[in-house]
Amino acid sequence: MTTHRHLAVLQQLLPPNSYNPNGEHLKVELTAIAIILDDLQDSAGRVLKAIDPAKLTELLPEWEAAYGLPDSCDGTPAATTNERLGALYAKMVSQLPLTIPLLESIADSIGFAGTTVTKRQPINCISPCNGVMNGEQHRFVMDVNSPYEQSVQFANCISPCNAPLAVFEKPLLECVFRKLEPAYALFKFHYGVV
Repeated sequence: MTTHRHLAVLQQLLPPNSYNPNGEHLKVELTAIAIILDDLQDSAGRVLKAIDPAKLTELLPEWEAAYGLPDSCDGTPAATTNERLGALYAKMVSQLPLTIPLLESIADSIGFAGTTVTKRQPINCISPCNGVMNGEQHRFVMDVNSPYEQSVQFANCISPCNAPLAVFEKPLLECVFRKLEPAYALFKFHYGVV
């Protein structure tokens, strides 16, 4: 509504014979109230949009603070609004019951598209002869297969004597999944898997 429409509504709410709705002092006061109602309606519209983080425009910092973002998994905070929304989405869905499609969706939202999650099945009498021997202890292991390569730095002849032989980069995918990992499950990460 515009100020003019709010003013008309306020004038119609006055008792019929007691007040002159077009009186000078009353019209000034009703116009001031109509301007306040305009601001309230605009604010309510913005709050209504901000209830759904996918549509938010101005309350993104409040949503990030509520979910503890930026996250410690990624040393650099997300730069663009879409990256920030992706991190917020990943954090929000992490509180849902974990399913394989949900884990794959989280991997996609943080930039690891094509990542698949599979649950290991114990071997039984109808399993193929060349199948993996997953015993009872492997029933809670989930394989996270990512097409992305893991960065590895190997020691060389100019490395210090106390340097490790190899340093494996711990990517964002691993950090996020470790934070989501329930007590009953164990994630095993495999990189370069197509």
